[in-house]
Amino acid sequence: MVSILQMQCCTCLFKRGVFQMRPKTFLNLTIAMGALVFLAASSARPPHARLPASSQPILVVLDNGSLDRYQNFVPEMLNTEGLNEFQTAQLSQLTAAFLCNYDVVVLPHLSLSASQAMLFQDYANAGGTLVGFRPDAKLAHIFGVTPQGNTLKEGWIKINTATPYSSALVGDALKFHGAADLYSLRGASAVATLYHTVTSSTHSPAVTINRYGFGQAILFSFDLSQSIVLMRQGNPAWAGYPNNHDGNHTMRASQMFMDQGSRQFWNDLGDGTLNDVPQADIQLHLLTNLITLTNAAKRPLPRLWYFPDQARSLLLVTGDNHSHAVANALAEVDNISSHGGQFTYNLWYPFTTITESRMNEWLAGGNTMAIHFNDIAEADSSRVGGSAASWNGMRKVLNQALTSYVAAYPNAPYPVTTRNHYLVWVSNGADGTPDQVAQAKLFQNFGIQMDTSYASFPKRWGYMTGSGLPMKFLDTATGNVIPVYEQATQYEDDIQLGRENYSLNWDQLTAQKHYLQSLSDSLTRYNTAITMLFHPDSWNRYRDYIQSSLQYAQTRGIPIASIGKWLDFWKARSATTLSMPSFSSNLLSFTTTGSPAGLTVLAPLASGRNKFVSVFKVDGLQQNFTTATYQGVMYAAVVLTAGTHNISVVYATKEIIRREGSPNMTASTSTPVHRGSMQ
Repeated sequence: MVSILQMQCCTCLFKRGVFQMRPKTFLNLTIAMGALVFLAASSARPPHARLPASSQPILVVLDNGSLDRYQNFVPEMLNTEGLNEFQTAQLSQLTAAFLCNYDVVVLPHLSLSASQAMLFQDYANAGGTLVGFRPDAKLAHIFGVTPQGNTLKEGWIKINTATPYSSALVGDALKFHGAADLYSLRGASAVATLYHTVTSSTHSPAVTINRYGFGQAILFSFDLSQSIVLMRQGNPAWAGYPNNHDGNHTMRASQMFMDQGSRQFWNDLGDGTLNDVPQADIQLHLLTNLITLTNAAKRPLPRLWYFPDQARSLLLVTGDNHSHAVANALAEVDNISSHGGQFTYNLWYPFTTITESRMNEWLAGGNTMAIHFNDIAEADSSRVGGSAASWNGMRKVLNQALTSYVAAYPNAPYPVTTRNHYLVWVSNGADGTPDQVAQAKLFQNFGIQMDTSYASFPKRWGYMTGSGLPMKFLDTATGNVIPVYEQATQYEDDIQLGRENYSLNWDQLTAQKHYLQSLSDSLTRYNTAITMLFHPDSWNRYRDYIQSSLQYAQTRGIPIASIGKWLDFWKARSATTLSMPSFSSNLLSFTTTGSPAGLTVLAPLASGRNKFVSVFKVDGLQQNFTTATYQGVMYAAVVLTAGTHNISVVYATKEIIRREGSPNMTASTSTPVHRGSMQ
């Protein structure tokens, strides 16, 4: 007997426009239709009032009854990648009819009943794309793998760069956190492989793709959402006081990325080989490419690019105030301005050196005035360099500084970005127990929205957190997403250039080589924001170290933005809604609502094997669009003005494009930057 699920999925095939008669298909369909009245009457379901109206092509499945604490981070991952066209729904409410409205279903690490597993099996069989993050073993056959019955914990992955999904990514061994299920391939193709160590392969897949029925199934054998969170935030087990894992007394975020006593390193081997590789970002790029390319023939999925005006990278230059002479800051602000850039100045309580008129002048130039919380003595009852920083002590610091700031600058915007002095990071909660994100919660309570205190430290540089993009924090104990962005700092003058016991003591040539390599890699490979800190009170000593980087950014179209302007853009980008993109008769149409000025919209250049973008319209007007490769995938791109826009993209065969032409298309591998969207 054919089940209601199978019958609904037959309907789903027709809705998707992919139904084809296969052997036994006609017979099964006839049986299903013949049993329609009986099954509908005898298997009626109660209404599912809590299911949302289907209005997007991507569905993220969540389960409020699950113990999985990382599932709530999946929407943050999709937002980060600019795949804003998703919805969420609860696992317990799903029906086959509801699932078949979606092109892509993302399934976190959730336990499934037999009937729930059948739902996803029938969904993929009917033409859907199922993405699983360490999915229930009941789905193994859908993903084309066979369980080996054991796991690998805290291992590595190597991406196969010979696939269309990963050709522009890196083949280095990359860390993953948590556990991965070991499988043997049974029809699936491996996109990445699990490694015990950076050189010892398990020969089991880390990422696979498999055709199942009329659909496809993408497997991550580890929980990608858990791995991304832990890579960015560090080891929760190393949080709390006493906390001197990095060999220094001060309680910093770096304490959660290394343990000097045991020579353990959280995201790497401590040898510097992965310092310049944004491991978390690369793994997100792989997810995006898999979703985009597998769906392109069915319905091209538009994407919102990270940076404004088609820029491929971003440079953020910051500086901390320590009540030094204003002339030091003037020299740094003016120098960065001369390169077309903006500066972020983190001011030090009690705000006596910067006048309100000077503040207004700098703000008018697009610079950001933020807070540099003087947190040593007030936050640390031991008075030993922040080693016992407490929740109550830090709360006092934040309250005192912010109250004073508002009084000193009543007409200035409330400061929503920060960087803590000494990089102090409270990792004990209000009750004194270890809490990795206690500092982020305090920031949330006081209205701070972006922090740059996660700096590569000590004797380090680069991507300690595996990322150069802003993402929110996750409370790994409760699964709550904290609305504070982590924008890690890759370079800080006293850490790489200074003569402290935590410094690398780089000379000028060494520093310039690292800075330029990071900017070049960001521009051409990784597409990250490079964050640097140069103290104004050390500007005269180190200004020559950064000049070549400022010149490089200016000449290659890398915006030099302030943290505040970057936060404004990123928040607006994340909040931009993409209405249900429809794809009919080779016409992709959708609406963007709330777009910030300079938002770059990407549409996959190809739909299937022989249809390509020929016309790109915004609000009915034909646009000049560029075609270029973004992280290995070819896209057509246009830049939007602020507001709501109706967008239509026409796909045509090469023969039609060749015959009729596409006068508005410009091939580009280095797209121009139109200044102004973050000014």
